[in-house]
This record gives sequence, structure tokens and C-alpha cells, in this order.
Amino acid sequence: MGTSAKPFYLAAAPLLATGAAFAAVGASGQPAFGYTAIGLLIPGLLLLVTGYRRRA
Repeated sequence: MGTSAKPFYLAAAPLLATGAAFAAVGASGQPAFGYTAIGLLIPGLLLLVTGYRRRA
């Protein structure tokens, strides 16, 4: 893996992990956590895809 793509993975991991945790709490009936989860998961996925595309 190239060094230029690694920061994207390092930045995406905490966003995805926190977004997944917020999504779980949001699924239990707290709508504010659900909206925040979307705001964390989308940038995390975009960073993950960008890092993958730079690697290829």
C-alpha cells in the first residue's frame, strides 16, 4: 500500500466506527444520533473509497 493512500484509511476508520456506534443508538429510538451517524458515515465512506482508488 502506498503511503499517500494510508492517511485516508486512518481518517476513515474512526469516522466509520463512531458513525456505526451512533447508528446503533439512533436505531434504538434517538433520532438525533441517527442524523449524526449519517454525517459521520458518509465522509468516512468517501475517504475509504478515495484511499482505495488512489491505491489502485
